[in-house]
Amino acid sequence: YGNAIDLVAPGGISGNVQSIDRIISTSIGGGTKFGNGTSQAGAMVTGLISVLLNYRNLEKSDMEGLVKASCDNIGAPGWDEFTGYGKLNGDRAIQYLRAPMF
Repeated sequence: YGNAIDLVAPGGISGNVQSIDRIISTSIGGGTKFGNGTSQAGAMVTGLISVLLNYRNLEKSDMEGLVKASCDNIGAPGWDEFTGYGKLNGDRAIQYLRAPMF
């Protein structure tokens, strides 16, 4: 929340919920586990950046702009202090990057 937020990313739902509402991750010592929170959300963002860099080596500012522009606007139109530019949308970011450049 506040002026520093750029976007939000899926982090799973906490509490006593079905595993479908949580994010699966690897576990220390092997195997997998379900989790939620910023650890999962941060991994979503860095994972997307890794995939995008595999397509094209972009400058930091270009990558940042691409990721922000591809977000799903879930709050007030445009940027807002609760969701930034919206929810991370990796599929859209890849589509934008793969589009022909004019």
